[in-house]
Amino acid sequence: MNTLSFNELQNYTIEKYGYEKINEIPPKVKGNKGVIEDHELTVKIVDELGLLCKELSPFIVLFFAPPFVPVISSVIIQELNRF
Repeated sequence: MNTLSFNELQNYTIEKYGYEKINEIPPKVKGNKGVIEDHELTVKIVDELGLLCKELSPFIVLFFAPPFVPVISSVIIQELNRF
């Protein structure tokens, strides 16, 4: 099984289809959904890129999706609220 970073998948897709095809994906994903949250949009973009590269299957794509919220203890939050 292949493991790819988002950057590797994106570069492969650009080499195969060109920038034009890649630039069509975000508007296509957002277009018919109305309001879509950032993390859902990110997952759908990666999914669309993966669908274009079926010859790499099976593969796993490593990527980050917003929001990037670190785990914070409630004790720390209470301490911050004192100031």
